Amino acid sequence: VAGGQATLTADWSATRDGSAINCHATVVSQTTSLGYTALASAQREGVAELADAIGAVLKRSGMGQALACP
Repeated sequence: VAGGQATLTADWSATRDGSAINCHATVVSQTTSLGYTALASAQREGVAELADAIGAVLKRSGMGQALACP
């Protein structure tokens, strides 16, 4: 990332009633503000693509579906 390095971690967990999966992502950045902005944008796009891929797997397996990420 422009200006330095960054670490992105994510924890996945289900809600108590099992109706949703939550992802909590954390960015630890040692970059310029421009680099951080680029990283945040890439993270949003990557998470949206991952959610779409998970939804496709659920649909193929007949186990459900996921709403597309906005």
